[in-house]
Amino acid sequence: MKKIISILLILCVIGAVFAADNTVVFNGLTAIDSRSPAMGGSHVADTSDYFTLLRNPAGLAFSGRHNLIGQTNITIGGPLEEALGMVTSGFDESQLMSTAMGLISQNKLNLGINLGGPIAFGGTYKNGFGWGLFEQVVVGMVAPSTTVKINLELDADLVFGYGHKFDLGEYGTLAAGISTDIYGQVPYLKAQKNLLTMLPAIAGGGDMTDALLSGINCCSTSGVNVNAGLQYEVLDFLSAGLVWNNFFNYTKKTPNLDDIFDNLDPAALLAFSESSTSVATGSLDLGVGFDIPTFWSLGIISDWTAYADMRDLVQLFKNDATKRNPMLNLGIGTELTLLKCISARLGINDSYLTAGIGLRLLGIHIDASLYGKELGVEPGATPQLNASVAIGIRH
Repeated sequence: MKKIISILLILCVIGAVFAADNTVVFNGLTAIDSRSPAMGGSHVADTSDYFTLLRNPAGLAFSGRHNLIGQTNITIGGPLEEALGMVTSGFDESQLMSTAMGLISQNKLNLGINLGGPIAFGGTYKNGFGWGLFEQVVVGMVAPSTTVKINLELDADLVFGYGHKFDLGEYGTLAAGISTDIYGQVPYLKAQKNLLTMLPAIAGGGDMTDALLSGINCCSTSGVNVNAGLQYEVLDFLSAGLVWNNFFNYTKKTPNLDDIFDNLDPAALLAFSESSTSVATGSLDLGVGFDIPTFWSLGIISDWTAYADMRDLVQLFKNDATKRNPMLNLGIGTELTLLKCISARLGINDSYLTAGIGLRLLGIHIDASLYGKELGVEPGATPQLNASVAIGIRH
């Protein structure tokens, strides 16, 4: 049993970020697209593919027709050097405990697993409409001290969006859009453990059932998020986007598992339900895009684009000691595509370098990215290295 638990914990380290705020982030939806993080994160002015639906609903007026038939995304992140060291040590349990305690002392034990798909399909259309259905499994573990917080959830999202454009003649084209995300998390498990109790049990043969399974809170959450955006394009190569993510949110939380067992009367269960509504919250993101001319490449370079975004603009005006350094909200990136099938991507996000490649074979898209992420509020405070791979069918 100890060996199994040790292996599972190591796998959590190696798989360390399916949930580490991956690529496109649409409300509670993560880990769908592996292209964006390679080019400095998601850019609100990018209307080049299906995932415009998740970036900026106004961009649907420009994105055209795209179909997503299915996609699976896997992201790995965290302290990769320590994870590889544990694997090469032959799953040595004492080494596992030593490494884990070392990570905790450096505030680096922030792990997660997120598998996006294979349920991921939808479409965007020339009339400005778009929709998508997505699912993901999320496992997260945070240990900023000797307390470990663990969560497990199965998420499902149904997304609808619409963008309408207005022709401004010689002044370009302006579009406005709105999207809604109807989501559910069933189940949503949360537990808080003390490492001083857990690790001796792992290494010394303690009661693992009590150490790992006691005090788990199980509930389900559902709700609705609404986004709004603007998109402006002029001169056939300049674009700008503004999106207000989650400007409206309604969330409903059902009773936890213990309440269900202790109160079988449906009327009594209502006392344990919680709901909340928020308006004018979320983040306000601004971005620009530029299509670089490629006529001189004789068709070898199919497309070359560059983007720059400033995210969460409202935070810049808040007098909050815990807010992130504005440099962490800046994302820039570029993508160069050769012969319409091979893409190279480069960027900066969270003050760290990002890079990746893409391959398109008929309708099969394969994307890989490597990028840094800052989990703290200042550059270099709590860095995390992430690697992401996705394979999907899109046309």
